[in-house]
Amino acid sequence: MSNCDNNHDISVHINPSIVVLSIVVAFMGSFVSITLYDQYRLCSKENKPKLFNPNTLLFLMACSLGGIAIWCMHFIGMASIKLKNCQLDTISIH
Repeated sequence: MSNCDNNHDISVHINPSIVVLSIVVAFMGSFVSITLYDQYRLCSKENKPKLFNPNTLLFLMACSLGGIAIWCMHFIGMASIKLKNCQLDTISIH
């Protein structure tokens, strides 16, 4: 018999390689946003025909920062967490 009398003790185990992957995804999303901002800055100064207008670039910047950098980083980081009870059985999160 194990030392735990109740199943309320939960331990958290984190996979560091998935955390590193999460940081890389956040870096890539931030890099895309900064690159799009540079295009936005150049687009507003020059009057040449562009592939995207300034409003489209703003929308793409918001999607890359919010969608890729923040949202994907969060869910990849949450995938690195394993919850286990006192018998070391993995607890599934639904």
